[in-house]
Amino acid sequence: MRRRCRHTPRRHKGRGDDQPVPRFITKPRRTRRPEEHEVVNTLRITSGLPPTLEALVHKTIGACLAVHRELGPGLAERAYSRACCIELEFREVSFEVEKPVSVKYRGTLLCQHRIDLFIDRQVVVEIKSVEQIHPVHVAQVVSYLRLTGTRVGLVVNFNVPVLKQGIRRVVL
Repeated sequence: MRRRCRHTPRRHKGRGDDQPVPRFITKPRRTRRPEEHEVVNTLRITSGLPPTLEALVHKTIGACLAVHRELGPGLAERAYSRACCIELEFREVSFEVEKPVSVKYRGTLLCQHRIDLFIDRQVVVEIKSVEQIHPVHVAQVVSYLRLTGTRVGLVVNFNVPVLKQGIRRVVL
């Protein structure tokens, strides 16, 4: 009789393929899904902004979500801008539409740019209706933030199926 090492798996006697018998049969792991009443922690990066400014950003995003939920994608930027104005007035948030901002170089006025929405003189909102947000759109908001001296801005692209995919937050 041949001795078998204890680490070598046993073989089936009736099988011709000489397959080893697995010692441990593992069951597939089931991931536990959270119950309805449980709080699911998502990754949230702290911004360092004051809570009042953070609340204003959330109100602004909420207004944009309401507009997108009602109108959907595919309209012109001007339509979304007007709808956002109506929604912000309904939510009693102060704002300015197409606020002119002066661009100066060495004390000389070069030109005037217009910010789509300037929320409570603290948040710059640039409204877009394009296929995707490009780096030039983010750079435009960064320039507006520097010109106005504010810290936070939003690029909101309404031409997406889910608006969460079309919001880009910029913080200086």
